[in-house]
Amino acid sequence: MFVVRVVVIKITLEMSNPLLNNYKLSLVYQRIFRSLTGGLSYIQNHHNLLLHTFVFFFSIITYFLPLSIALSIHVLIGSNDFIINLVGAAIHVFYQLVIKLIVYLYLNSSNRVYEMQELGMLHEDEYTMQGNVFWDTIHFLFAKETVNQSHLLLQLVIIIIDFGFLTGALVTLTPVITDNYYYYIFTWIPVCMCLWPLIGKKPVEANTFQAEDYYNLDILSRLFHYSILLCILYLNRTLNPNHQYLSQKFIIPVMIVMPILWFIGILPSFRITLDVILERFTTSVMGNTFTIQSQKTVVLFMLSLFQLGLCVIFCIYGTQSSVLLCGALFGCLNGSKLVSDLILGYRTTKSKQSYQLLHKSGQEIGITTYLIIRLGLIFSIILLYFDSSESINTSYYSEAGLIICIGVVKVTREIQQIYIPSNFPLIMNPISHIIADGFFSKLIGFIHQTFKLILPYLTFTFIFINYTSIIGRIITQVNQTSINSHFLLGLLDLLLMCRSFTICWNFLEESAVDCALVIGLRYVMINTLIKEQNVFSILSIYGTLQLGYQLYTVGVIKGILIRLFIKFSYWITSLGYFMLRKKERHPKWPLLFLPMIIISPITIVITSILDCPSLPFLGLPLLIPTFPRTKRFWNAMPQDYIVGKDSPLYMSLAPTLLQSISKAIKTGKLPPLYPGAVFLARFESRIVIIRGIESWLEGWTVTLTGTELEPTSCHALEGTVVDKVLDKTFNGSYRLFNRFLFHSLKPIGQVKAIAYSESHQITTGIFDSPNFGQKIPELFLKVLIFQFMHSLDMDSILLFRSIPVNRALVQQIQTFFPKRWFILVKEKSRYYRTKASRLPTADLDQTLACIFVSAYIIVMGIGHTQTTVQLTPTMIFDLYRGQLSFAVHPEPRLWYQDRQRIPFKCLCIEAFRQTIRYLYETSVLDEPTADMEELYRILQNGSANWLNTVKAEQQIPLDPTEPSKAIHRGLNNGISGVFQLWNKGAGDTIRVRILKKKPNSVINIGSLNSEAVQGIWANLSYELLFLTNDDDERFSIQAHPLLLRNLTIQISHPPFGYPLWIAPGQVTQLPSIFGTAKILDKKVSHIESEKSLITNRTYSGKVHPYGALE
Repeated sequence: MFVVRVVVIKITLEMSNPLLNNYKLSLVYQRIFRSLTGGLSYIQNHHNLLLHTFVFFFSIITYFLPLSIALSIHVLIGSNDFIINLVGAAIHVFYQLVIKLIVYLYLNSSNRVYEMQELGMLHEDEYTMQGNVFWDTIHFLFAKETVNQSHLLLQLVIIIIDFGFLTGALVTLTPVITDNYYYYIFTWIPVCMCLWPLIGKKPVEANTFQAEDYYNLDILSRLFHYSILLCILYLNRTLNPNHQYLSQKFIIPVMIVMPILWFIGILPSFRITLDVILERFTTSVMGNTFTIQSQKTVVLFMLSLFQLGLCVIFCIYGTQSSVLLCGALFGCLNGSKLVSDLILGYRTTKSKQSYQLLHKSGQEIGITTYLIIRLGLIFSIILLYFDSSESINTSYYSEAGLIICIGVVKVTREIQQIYIPSNFPLIMNPISHIIADGFFSKLIGFIHQTFKLILPYLTFTFIFINYTSIIGRIITQVNQTSINSHFLLGLLDLLLMCRSFTICWNFLEESAVDCALVIGLRYVMINTLIKEQNVFSILSIYGTLQLGYQLYTVGVIKGILIRLFIKFSYWITSLGYFMLRKKERHPKWPLLFLPMIIISPITIVITSILDCPSLPFLGLPLLIPTFPRTKRFWNAMPQDYIVGKDSPLYMSLAPTLLQSISKAIKTGKLPPLYPGAVFLARFESRIVIIRGIESWLEGWTVTLTGTELEPTSCHALEGTVVDKVLDKTFNGSYRLFNRFLFHSLKPIGQVKAIAYSESHQITTGIFDSPNFGQKIPELFLKVLIFQFMHSLDMDSILLFRSIPVNRALVQQIQTFFPKRWFILVKEKSRYYRTKASRLPTADLDQTLACIFVSAYIIVMGIGHTQTTVQLTPTMIFDLYRGQLSFAVHPEPRLWYQDRQRIPFKCLCIEAFRQTIRYLYETSVLDEPTADMEELYRILQNGSANWLNTVKAEQQIPLDPTEPSKAIHRGLNNGISGVFQLWNKGAGDTIRVRILKKKPNSVINIGSLNSEAVQGIWANLSYELLFLTNDDDERFSIQAHPLLLRNLTIQISHPPFGYPLWIAPGQVTQLPSIFGTAKILDKKVSHIESEKSLITNRTYSGKVHPYGALE
């Protein structure tokens, strides 16, 4: 495998999009050397060459010290006495302590630290990478002027681990290899590699993962792997002292090739191993769901242990019915999301930095009610069974009912799918086009939802009835006087019983299919083995197992076969595109073809069995195995990740989108979002990726990822492919065969949601029209009057009557004051009707008119010598942004810009923006209305339902309207639309961006190949973290029309990907009567809670200390 990697890198450097650029090659070779040696690195920085050379050779001596100690004991002493081995390990530890003491004394003053930094010994640079035996000590102890006690404690722990591991290696390896010194040396070189990270630099691992290693567990990875082999070797020598065939032919060769295995990256690091083992045991053995966080996995693990412990107690002190009842009830509780959320404290709270898409506390009442009903039904089923005397007939009816129910669920879903069969979409389903959105569609959906609701109870009944016949034997095995094989076997049977009772709620369809397969295999055995007793010997052995073993075996084999099919389809698609596209290939591509067709199938089989990603090496269709990951794939779930100005578009789309997807899944129009499944939702330029993580009876916990809306050429190419596949499927003519069979994207359906349609327009011919500029002053004054009278009470308006504007100019402009409009507005203003001012009406009207005219003069920049102003497009855009004209006198300008005048300033800006939006819309559609009643209605509707703003990057300094936050708030509150002006720079044409709410937007839904997504993500992690291959034009991130590779990389979690928005969500499958229709929190909590001038038009007039209105 190592040779294949080197050959691939060599022959593909001249491709149109190279796998590795030349400037990265030297760094890659250094990382390969450092990975192969376990952290030792060679000198490249020639500054102070003598010192660096001394440090490097001293590092070599330290690196091979464990081998020297082992050879000395083996050759000179020739004894394997335990005390001698302890002394050898103690010498190595003492050597470390002396080194660290010298370094500590040398670096005792901060000046020494600076000297070391100047010499390059404290700087871990990937390009210099000089060998440094002191690096780890400096990292822990001497990076600061004062010594951290926790670092000292960690050093003590590392020394203890060093001592124990070296002692174990000396005790284990010396007696096994006595004749072949080459074997002995080559088995001790990996030991040196394991111990070096505890002393010197950390190795650069190919299996490095995303999350930060806060506890430095990765330095124990190689030691952990080798310790497992040492334990196997020791056990084999102890249990079979006269038979060392396994040691000589298998274990020792594996030890020798461990450096290659570490470099390839197929072995997980220590912390990833712990995480994967915990998840695999909790899910595969205990029947729980995959989780979005490791802490939740621990909670489920403890709940399952508690369930098993109670069952053991009832086996000893209770009855058969009490054991079954305990396992059944706690299995139901473990399958409920509510229980684990309450334990872990996952209730939705108003976090200041997250947009959580989980159940509200009010909805948990409905979920709790459903959980109580479910427990009551389980209890009733158990009581009815024990009261019934016809257990044989009951078993037959439960099997028949289960098969019929799962058959109806599968058939009713298959009828509604776009392509059939759904697992291999070969032909377009003609029935789905005929019954689409009609009476029969609703009838089939109702039937599907009803039978799916009954399905878990039938599955539970089948499992329960089968265990009633064997529970007595299990109790007998558990009730042993001592811990022996019978007790352990009974404990395993009890564990599998608890697993069976749990999976029927967590994975209701999958567990029902497993039960149906078990019933079918039993039928085959009964009807076939009786006639031919020598045939199907494997089935005969399978038939002797109890139900828990049968369900586990069927589930494992079924999962492997499904993964095999998905991985092979992904690989064939990738290989075919590589072979047929000439620009994708290097002239020497035949040298790659042989490894592709030999290694890739083997990799697919291995990774399907181990359930780990198949890594497409550097983006090529050469699949190699990689280390296992958790189902969520990324070690850390960025639940608070919100970035980009367009993320509010995804926030506003997500709630109703998930609700519609939930409804479609419940009625069978869409397939379930099983853990690992990936849905793609497309609306206009937006793409939302929905990936299933957790599976509960209540539904599925998912992650939603929004992609960027201003794509590059690669994004545009794949976006065009997405539109082509989805549009031609849903909007094109009917075709029998699937034209997109070999695409990673498979169309699966359409849903409706509330979304904002986006349009961009250029104002050429509108804003530069003289007629447009002439209409602004007259209309702006009317809108200004409306805005003040509609938003503030009279006392608040009168706070601004001391505007320092020339009174003669005010009186001159008042001749154009729209009195009829003012009378109409004040009659409709509830603030004027309930005015608190004690001024007479005539005086109040005169004062208000002066205030409005003064505001008009300031905003329009009217001087003493003119009563009107000719507005150019540039002036219009500046005024729209909130920037005053240079013609405004200094005194009113300072008054206007004072922090106490922020409410006044906000109203003026909003009035001008609303004027521009109204004139723009009427200039495109029709002339402005002359009817004042109609104008008032339009302004009232626009003020309440529209947001007029600018792009965030073009806002003026200290913009009181806060465009970004206003858009967040506005879209979250469900406003009708957003009107934005923007340009690309000074002198550029003014452009308009309009977001308009569409209540019944059609969203196209497709599913992506989940194994292709994981494989591309695995290669991305490998390239960036190990090869540091971050070139923007590298081959592995180029657009791939079939695999959608560039899109897949974009939706990976940061820092690898660059999505606009990531959030967790909940897709429900419960009946709507239990209050789960509203899944998402309707408040964007990271926006301030104070009322906005843009989205809330009613204010008390109180000035906030920071200038905003309360």
